[in-house]
Amino acid sequence: MMGVTVIFGLRTSRVGGWVAHLARVLTGVLLAGVAVSVAIDSTKLGGWSSIVGALAVATLTVGVLWRVLRHEYVTAQTIFGAICVYVLFGLVFAFLEFGINNATGNPFFVQSAAPDLANHLYFSFVVLTTLGFGDLTPATNVGKALVSFEALLGQVFLVTLVARLVSLYGTEPVPPN
Repeated sequence: MMGVTVIFGLRTSRVGGWVAHLARVLTGVLLAGVAVSVAIDSTKLGGWSSIVGALAVATLTVGVLWRVLRHEYVTAQTIFGAICVYVLFGLVFAFLEFGINNATGNPFFVQSAAPDLANHLYFSFVVLTTLGFGDLTPATNVGKALVSFEALLGQVFLVTLVARLVSLYGTEPVPPN
């Protein structure tokens, strides 16, 4: 599903150049890794595939963000693009955390030794929005650092870019004198 998301996202957002090429290569590696991990029933290889998938989605995120920042005027499309980037941030961290959990064999959460992807998606968006319910918490220092970075990224992104775009919606830049 990650591969489909990346390819569809590249196409609909019209991301091109080296970003699109890198995302396609990572998606190919992801698909090969998933096929092999299913064939040999390897959770660790599946975890590494999820990490590669997170990198592919991150590459798509960079491409979409680049397109949003290049808009000359702020339109509804610009704002929706910025919200899409915010959602993609949550997906990147969810896939990365899920991959770390499976690739290392160490539980990512204190509360659950074998969480599924749905738990990681839920947790990622709870962190990104800084809700912090506390029902799932990272078990390792790497997990804590990753979660802290995700929370900071989510807040800074909303406060700076999305709020600024919404305030500029429908206005045209003032021409220089």
